[in-house]
Amino acid sequence: MAAHLLFVTLFLGLVSGPQAVEVKVDKIVRSVALELDGRRIATLNAAPWRTEIDLGTDMVPPEAHGDRVRR
Repeated sequence: MAAHLLFVTLFLGLVSGPQAVEVKVDKIVRSVALELDGRRIATLNAAPWRTEIDLGTDMVPPEAHGDRVRR
């Protein structure tokens, strides 16, 4: 069975600095890894599935990814 991850937080336009991020996941998910520009910036291991990340000072759009792990 595939697990799903949904970004609750929406970033409209370019943002920088510390930003809150929240995701929703299926009940079978045990952890969520957040990556920014290919570098892991946070690992969430339990609900609530939210954290604060620092997007830096550059106004260049980063490549962001989230991945879920079920066990």
